[in-house]
Amino acid sequence: RLLHPAVHLHVMDRNGRIFLRRSAQRQNSCPGLWNMAVEGHVLYGETVMEAILREAADGIGLGDFNPVAIGSYIHDSDKCRELVCVFAALGHFDFNPGLDKQVDGRWVDLKEFEKNTGKGVFSPVLVSEYRRVRKQLVSLL
Repeated sequence: RLLHPAVHLHVMDRNGRIFLRRSAQRQNSCPGLWNMAVEGHVLYGETVMEAILREAADGIGLGDFNPVAIGSYIHDSDKCRELVCVFAALGHFDFNPGLDKQVDGRWVDLKEFEKNTGKGVFSPVLVSEYRRVRKQLVSLL
């Protein structure tokens, strides 16, 4: 379990909503649960910024956006050990999600999201990370 870099992207709009995707049942990580819009690994020789742009394009078809760095932290679990670099994107976006990576995506009001945390609807990583970066995300609105 070597420490390796990963990227996460929280996509929000000015109406106080966050875009979430539901992982496919066949995925290894949090199958069937709602998760952040984009997550992935930094490839060898790739910068963190290159990784977040690639993962956003591959995962949800998002190409024209300005990622804002929110922070980083070490995520340590039984399966992996990652240095997670967290980004946010704020705006009105059209998505073209890759169906191989997700089965559903939708906008969720932040109040609705917070009300439903801890009820087994969202991935534990999403809930934990949101609590960690909530102030930074809300400050972008």
